[in-house]
Order: sequence, then C-alpha cells, then structure tokens
Amino acid sequence: MVSRQLSDVIKKWIIFVSKNNMESRYNLRTWRDSDCRMIYDWRMSPEVRSKSFNNQEFSYESHKSWFQKFMENKLSFGFILEVDNNPVAQIRFDKTKIEGYYNISIFTAPNNSGKGYGSRILSMACKDENILKTAKYFVAEVFDDNIPSKKIFFKNGFEVTGETDVDGHHVLLFKRQALYQPGL
Repeated sequence: MVSRQLSDVIKKWIIFVSKNNMESRYNLRTWRDSDCRMIYDWRMSPEVRSKSFNNQEFSYESHKSWFQKFMENKLSFGFILEVDNNPVAQIRFDKTKIEGYYNISIFTAPNNSGKGYGSRILSMACKDENILKTAKYFVAEVFDDNIPSKKIFFKNGFEVTGETDVDGHHVLLFKRQALYQPGL
C-alpha cells in the first residue's frame, strides 16, 4: 500500500516537473527593431501569404517604413514567441477606430504551423498588462476555411460575432473581452 502511494506521488511529481520545464521553454517578448527583417521574411513566405488578406508580395523598404511607424506608435503592440530562445511566432495588436478595440494579426514562422505556437502566443499576449491597460476588446478576422486559426481563437475564448465577404473569401469576425482570463 505504501509502495503504491509512493509511486503515485512520484508520478505526480514527474508530471509537475515536466509541465513546469515545458512552460519555461516559452518566452513572450515585445518586438525589437532587429525583428524587422525576420518578420518580413516570415510574412513573405508562401505559407503565411496564403492565409493573409493581402497575399501580394511587397518590398522590404515598404515593410521597413511600416515597421518603423508601428514601433513608434505607443498604442500598438507586437510580440514574438520564443521556444528555447528561437523565435517561432509573432502577434500584433493594432488599435482600431473604435475606442478600446484592438485587431489581432498572428502567424507562425514558416514550417512551424501545427505545433500549438499560434494558440500559445495568443494566450500569452492577451494577458499582457500593457495591452490590458488600454484594450476593452480583442477582435480578429479569419478566413472561414482557415480551420487552424478558427480553432486557435475558439480555444482562447473568442466568439464569432459576425461574418462578411472579403475579396471572395468568407470571413468570420471574432471578438473577446480584454480581461485576464485564467486558464486561457
């Protein structure tokens, strides 16, 4: 009996240690000036462009100009998810014309789809205290046929609040209140 109880305690301890070691592998950090080229390269990959509203190529110079303005805007937020110190995903929050609303743009680095990084960065970034000071709602537009993105938003407490068509694509409008939500 004691042996079985000890075995159960050891199993629980191993699970606890494993879970905590997994958590420590992930780091959410804000965008840096040095991320400009990396984000551009990710954005220009066919994998990312195929799921973007603007799937056209554009110059690095135009991206650099946009990136500089984004970085200077104190009401915009950009984050990189790192796993074992390697960047794997990015997310940005753009203030909309509606007070307190932030539009989300999210994508993983090429060859990193399907590993849970999109959901993880969304979960972590939506808890950022700087965003929570100004945001009332997070919103996102997702192609209806982009099943992985839809799953990410549903998993993180977003609800579909509308539908529209954009350039021949059926688009779902997601929304979630910008509150710290334990467990998400």
